[in-house]
Amino acid sequence: MGGQSCRFLGEMGLKLIPKPGKAEKYGVKYLELLLFVAVFLTAAQASAEDRPTYDDDLLKYGLSDPSKEIDQEKKLDVPKVDLEQVKDGAVFEELDGLTLELEEETLNSEQLAENQGLKYGRQNYDLIDWKKLNVEYWGDLATWKSERELKDQYPRWKVAFKQRALVELVGRFVDCVGECLSFRADGHAHMQYRSAIMEGDEIQTGKDSYAWIFLMDGTLVRLSPNTSISFKEINISSDRFLFHARLNYGNMLWMSRFRDKVEANNDRETDSLFLPLAYYEVNPPSRIQMPKEDDLYAFLIEDNTNLGQYIRLNNLLEENNKLMAQKRSTVFLTMPNGSLMAESPMVEMVALERGKSYLKNRSFKMYNPEAAPEQKATFFFRGLLNREESEVALDTWYEVDADGRSISPYDAADLNFSFGEYLTKRIPSLMLAREMMIKDYSLPLFDPKIDEVKLAGETYRMWNGPNKLADDEIQKRLDFLKEYTRREETTLQGVARLFNERLKERGDELPTTVYSDEFFARAVNHFIMTGNKRKAVSNDREALNSTKKRFWEMIHSKKGI
Repeated sequence: MGGQSCRFLGEMGLKLIPKPGKAEKYGVKYLELLLFVAVFLTAAQASAEDRPTYDDDLLKYGLSDPSKEIDQEKKLDVPKVDLEQVKDGAVFEELDGLTLELEEETLNSEQLAENQGLKYGRQNYDLIDWKKLNVEYWGDLATWKSERELKDQYPRWKVAFKQRALVELVGRFVDCVGECLSFRADGHAHMQYRSAIMEGDEIQTGKDSYAWIFLMDGTLVRLSPNTSISFKEINISSDRFLFHARLNYGNMLWMSRFRDKVEANNDRETDSLFLPLAYYEVNPPSRIQMPKEDDLYAFLIEDNTNLGQYIRLNNLLEENNKLMAQKRSTVFLTMPNGSLMAESPMVEMVALERGKSYLKNRSFKMYNPEAAPEQKATFFFRGLLNREESEVALDTWYEVDADGRSISPYDAADLNFSFGEYLTKRIPSLMLAREMMIKDYSLPLFDPKIDEVKLAGETYRMWNGPNKLADDEIQKRLDFLKEYTRREETTLQGVARLFNERLKERGDELPTTVYSDEFFARAVNHFIMTGNKRKAVSNDREALNSTKKRFWEMIHSKKGI
């Protein structure tokens, strides 16, 4: 009689315990007692005047015989209580005859999943959205009966409900220079170090603003000024990550993590605009050296600070590799006029509004000439029925026409793409930040023994699980994305084309964006102007805050330019 007699029992993780003899006292069936509790819960926040009575609702839903005279002594008003008490599992002695409490069972991982006790992170056991609850629909017995039949056909329905409501963590900000905004639902927020990025978030950078983003598989994403990217989804299986993102416009670098060491050198870092990083532990020791009159030669000795960053990076790479099971990272990146599917890519994309797009799948050899990881990438065209694909070669720039019907190699020198590439040539501090953030946030996701329940504890759904399905869910999702995205983006192109034609008829027209130095000017200028300066403290005057106070240096070093 228990868990399937009333909607709230499963959806709130509650059970109902009738006290001996009370059912007979009320003269009603056990189902009516369950309905009584449902009425009690839904009416708990109603005013005293609007609060229904027990017998009124039994008559409304036809559970009592209308011809039978109701004993007025048995008529019981629904008491008013705090709904938070229900969610906290409090026992309600106010119900004369019933005890309401949370179910508590000790189950192993398999039993927990099969008994639908799966809980994703901080997600409540309660499946009811109390703020949007339609009382009439929720309390309708015919609707409940119909839904109950459907749920009985799918034993894991609770898990499916929880997964549908699940919004997973995609990554976090490493740092932002300038203005970085995140748009989620109907609001937005300014992003900074460690700010969380969830599925569905759109990240925008403003003028002269840059961002580095850490994703949960160790990928680093760099956003140039006037760029927008939407992180659609992250999916995790026992041996694979799948990311789906859309570059709405602007310039982006998607740099997957490789297990190979980075070739060390002592040249200064190229993306100096971000230094020092907000992640304090990543930054090298401050290079402050006082010249001494009796030993001026020591002041001229080469500083090995940059080399030290590479040594720290490679040591931590090796340490993390021992703790992390090898997992593939598959990426499905979308632009308005084309899509790219790749395994562990290091791809730079430029999407110009109402114009052409450009992309290059870089080789990891720029960081280690001896490394040769597989970096296969495939491009998908636009067109409702166009299922053509094109392989994308390494270290070659490609141009995609505005309609997404053709792709061809391109001479990048014409658009100065080399400036953007140079800025990410030597970034040991940012790579070190990535390794440290892996230790902070991602190691459980790489546990070779992780199962559905453990992954749910990290607030992620296990794909291809829990029973190691023969059919690959991740691959099915990729097949769907290829087909759905092509049709959706092609339709959006048609709508945009009609919109622009209407604008032209009115004498207005949206200009086509062109690639210019706005995507790299501030970062390049900072690198040139800072040079390879050696900081020193003079002997004959008072030391300045900029040379002796590390915190002062951190909060003021990014101003100006």
